Amino acid sequence: MTVIISKGVIYLCLATLMGYTLLSLIPSARKPAIHVPRWVIGTSIPLLALTLLIPIVSLARYVAQETGGPFWPILHNILFSFEMGKAWLVILLLLGGLASLYFSRLMEQHKLLRYIAFLLMLGVVFVQGWASHPSSVEGMLGFLAQSFHVLAISLWIGSLFIVAWFTPRDTQWLPFLAWFTPLAVSCVLIIIITGVTMMSFITPYFTQSLILPYGQMLLIKHVLIVPVLLFGLINGFLLRRRLNTTPSLGPQRWLRAESGLALGVFAVTAYLTEQAPPHEEVARTFQFTGASPLFGWFHQDAIDPGQISVMFSWWSLFFVTVALIFAVSTVLGLRLKSVAMSLASGLLVALSLYLAVMMTVHIEPSADFETNTPNEYIEFGGSFCH
Repeated sequence: MTVIISKGVIYLCLATLMGYTLLSLIPSARKPAIHVPRWVIGTSIPLLALTLLIPIVSLARYVAQETGGPFWPILHNILFSFEMGKAWLVILLLLGGLASLYFSRLMEQHKLLRYIAFLLMLGVVFVQGWASHPSSVEGMLGFLAQSFHVLAISLWIGSLFIVAWFTPRDTQWLPFLAWFTPLAVSCVLIIIITGVTMMSFITPYFTQSLILPYGQMLLIKHVLIVPVLLFGLINGFLLRRRLNTTPSLGPQRWLRAESGLALGVFAVTAYLTEQAPPHEEVARTFQFTGASPLFGWFHQDAIDPGQISVMFSWWSLFFVTVALIFAVSTVLGLRLKSVAMSLASGLLVALSLYLAVMMTVHIEPSADFETNTPNEYIEFGGSFCH
């Protein structure tokens, strides 16, 4: 649980620092008046370094317990011999440089130093990508996909988070939205392309992986992105159009709602990264992880992952229709000036889409399937899980 929480904090700190350094490069005339308390950035820098160290310490403790070896030499070996350890040392150096620029207040006086700070954060993203799981699986393709995936998320959500929570209500929003909306759209396209690329070699059999905890969390992450995109539509296009006629209309509450949904996606992603990815061995992963309890709510019998397929379901069509209705309701909340209505409807869109996907899952009959064969199949409830 500690590692999962640390992953969520990593995403939040990374987005905050990336958003802050990016916005520091934008001229004052093209952004709202931003007042970020110094403790926010001052805490995010060391907290990012600390939380990035937690998975390394967790690995060292695990190895020490399994081998009976001393903890500190094992930790030293991981830091200086493993890619994840060496990457952390480089990131520590980069964050140290960022901290020196920020705490000396030199960034506020020299634009060149603000560019350097932004480059340091780019370095953190790409070094982390180099030591990531996709990079170890697929080499350069995995490195580039992971790095640009995280970069796009950090630029989009980080800028959104800073502006939503650290900007006065009475400010000029149109100049900001004029450049932020194209940036957000570009980031979304990059996220989709890199996400599909990573799925192609981490979860090539997505349908079969739905039986696994990893597959379920990946599905939940995907459906939660939909309300984030709906709020992006509201904030980037519909609300922007209304601001042209009503400049005093403040989008801050809508931006905060979008950032809150994004934090939910961060939380799910943090949990997802600690689940065993199936790659091309869904059945083998199934033997070690067992079935997801969420999947068990829909299919309670003992199942072989090879039996899982997707087929049309009237219930699925029903939930897709419900999702479309709630999507319209999400957008309609802007006309009614009700953020709560849009937020609740957006979450119901995600729930409806999740149910729609799960209703398409079909269990193929297996002639040689026997529920009393623990070496080949695993029952829900974990009685045969190893």
